[in-house]
Amino acid sequence: NLGKILDPVADKLTQEMVLMLAESYAQLSDTENALKYLNLLRSHRITPYIPYTLENLPEVNPDALIRVDATGKPLTRLMAAIMNERQKELFMEGDRWFELKRNGRPEFWVAKDGQKYVCQKFMYTAPIHRNDLELVPGMQQNPGYE
Repeated sequence: NLGKILDPVADKLTQEMVLMLAESYAQLSDTENALKYLNLLRSHRITPYIPYTLENLPEVNPDALIRVDATGKPLTRLMAAIMNERQKELFMEGDRWFELKRNGRPEFWVAKDGQKYVCQKFMYTAPIHRNDLELVPGMQQNPGYE
């Protein structure tokens, strides 16, 4: 059992590793261990700390950008709490784009300087450079960049 192996060093794990453990256990429907690692992470940041249980997990935010997990299933309350903690713990660490891509590639827009900028699903992949397309016979441009 991975949790038993890591328990002695759990306090020394990075926040991202603890979140990966929580998410992995949640994907395996092992809610006990998923909550254990989610609560471990929260216990180091929140004072006074009240551990999450299946009964007191917050409701899924219908306005959150991430609405499905990495397998495409709608977020459960547990998985939504893990995603929420990822957003807090890993703020400004440069992985938000990858998190959005991994969890459904949501389309959204933002406004800046009177302009509306739209992020569409195809934008989570980069276009293939024109020279590469011409160099390799039969190579096709990624969808959305034709």
